[in-house]
Amino acid sequence: KWWVRKQKRANDDFRFKSILVELICAHLLEKGTDFTNYVTALHDFFLYIVTTGLKNRIYFTDNYQASELPKDKQGVREVFDQVKPVNNVTGRYTEQERTLIFEAAYDALDAIQEARYATTKERAVARWQEVFGPTFNP
Repeated sequence: KWWVRKQKRANDDFRFKSILVELICAHLLEKGTDFTNYVTALHDFFLYIVTTGLKNRIYFTDNYQASELPKDKQGVREVFDQVKPVNNVTGRYTEQERTLIFEAAYDALDAIQEARYATTKERAVARWQEVFGPTFNP
């Protein structure tokens, strides 16, 4: 969520609801992402956005069946909340907003990848700071 706030401060057109972050994380957790390791979790979060372009339908079957979801595409992105199969929390997002998220996630993923394999701590910290800002210091 901190990364989202950073993006919004840098670009007034950047739109990424807090609930969307949570639902993507819940989806990744359901798919097996290890959230006990923040580097792996952040990598998987940004990798998911980049590889899917946020075009894959996300939904949860704890409280409803997949068959209860709308048959027709519901907006540029489809991320349904965990309680109501008709509530697409991203239904009002535009293609431009999806593209901005994709581009920011791509940059963050690139920085994380380089930080993971940097040959010096200074370089790794510099790349992490691109994602989390200049005050990040592990």
